[in-house]
Amino acid sequence: MSSFPVGKSGNPSDGSVTIADFNGDGKLDIASSGGILLGNEDGTFQGIPLATLSQEVSSATISDLEKNGKPDMAAVSNSYVYVLHNNGSGVLSLLHTYSLTAPGFHPGRGSERRWQSRLGGDSERTGGL
Repeated sequence: MSSFPVGKSGNPSDGSVTIADFNGDGKLDIASSGGILLGNEDGTFQGIPLATLSQEVSSATISDLEKNGKPDMAAVSNSYVYVLHNNGSGVLSLLHTYSLTAPGFHPGRGSERRWQSRLGGDSERTGGL
């Protein structure tokens, strides 16, 4: 048995876990802020690390952001929103980084929680995030 961190520090409270088929093999995989665990047929998993991000993420969500049939990831840290592209084999690579201090964003008490709640749904009802 091997261990795999949920958050980059290895503390389970540092991130979230979600389930999707990241490599299109019909088996459910597990994603966390530490990487992807690809499902094997026998109920075990093999790990693939995520792209290196400038800050540890506190929340992540999965959606087909590129409308290509592959689940991608959006993640938030204290200062950034990261968009990670799925190449279809379960590898997520950094596609875009958006600063939470950019014009139009007004950080304040609870700003990270507002971004976390926005990552969780399709507010424009377009089928994406």
